Amino acid sequence: MRRFAAAIYQSARWANGHRSESAAILAKHAKLDIDVAQTMRRVQYAEGFRIPEIQSQLDVALKYGIISRAVTARDIMLG
Repeated sequence: MRRFAAAIYQSARWANGHRSESAAILAKHAKLDIDVAQTMRRVQYAEGFRIPEIQSQLDVALKYGIISRAVTARDIMLG
């Protein structure tokens, strides 16, 4: 799982640093005009995880009954 996560974050770093190249990939697979893909607003991909941000989502899930017990992001992410 750690190697998979590392590969995802490495891909994100590449895509964030190579906007024109990633736009060409997006245009090809989404069947977009390359000019549209080059100029449209696109997300910045996460290059890692932040435990406080994950924890806030878990806290909301507990509050609204999506999960039945408190869970810590640290335990989930760091095992």
